Amino acid sequence: MAKLFTTGPVENAVSNPALSVMVKILNNSPTNSLTATATLYNLDGSKSQVSSEILTISPLSADFKSFEVDLLKEFEIQIQVDREEAALVSVWGLDADARLIAAQRFTPSELKEYYMPFAKIKKLSFSKPKKRKRGR
Repeated sequence: MAKLFTTGPVENAVSNPALSVMVKILNNSPTNSLTATATLYNLDGSKSQVSSEILTISPLSADFKSFEVDLLKEFEIQIQVDREEAALVSVWGLDADARLIAAQRFTPSELKEYYMPFAKIKKLSFSKPKKRKRGR
């Protein structure tokens, strides 16, 4: 089953704003690869996608993706994983000196999680309208 992790809205118009945000994903499965999609959203009035990256993470390994957020006053990071039982995700804001920003640190227990059954996603995303048969 797929799972979506989100930071929720993050305020970046502060005295020590993040210039970048690092998304770290750990795959704890000893046998299966993990596919994750990390997406950055701008929340300046309305929510709009800024960037997205797909990562394939080998068994018992980790990977990361950095997003530039220096021009964003508010943002959200969402990470969707295809094998939720094997994934641990964290998000880290970094300042101009590449130091971690405590207020923009999201450990696995601090991220909001949503379950996303694949069957429902595929059915909603790829269904085509049925054509009506004309009477004879």
